[in-house]
Amino acid sequence: QISIPNFEAALKSKAITVVDVRGPAEYAEGHFPGAINISLDELPAKIDDIPSDKFVVVHCRTGVRGEMAYLLLKEKGFDVKDPKAGCQCKLDGTYLIWEM
Repeated sequence: QISIPNFEAALKSKAITVVDVRGPAEYAEGHFPGAINISLDELPAKIDDIPSDKFVVVHCRTGVRGEMAYLLLKEKGFDVKDPKAGCQCKLDGTYLIWEM
């Protein structure tokens, strides 16, 4: 798990890879700056697309898909964190994030 303040600091410093596991249409409506979109359904086939030089934070809107992605990536040996938070991302790169 990663706290919201630590997540935001890592996001600003670009010390993480954010994997947005929502569908492409949801991602297109807004996402964290620099996030890559690999939907939960595609994740098993696209694991090699995730950079391994930084730790990974997975997220979705409510945390359900994010937790499933977290478990899969952890099983595959990734240094992965889950913020256990809900979020709403906007097209301009701004976002709201709250504890679940």
